[in-house]
Amino acid sequence: MTYYCVAASAPGSAASIPCSPDNIGLTQADAGQLAAALLTVAAFAFVVRVVLRFLTNSRS
Repeated sequence: MTYYCVAASAPGSAASIPCSPDNIGLTQADAGQLAAALLTVAAFAFVVRVVLRFLTNSRS
């Protein structure tokens, strides 16, 4: 099993680097950044789904 650590190389960007299981600890800032990224992705996916549903409904 491969573990990944989240390293913030620049504000808003996260790079995945392999690391050992004993090196997994995320700091609170990393956890917050990860949560914000997940929320952004979820919101984007939701908007895409709504737009696609609207387009398919308006066509038929």
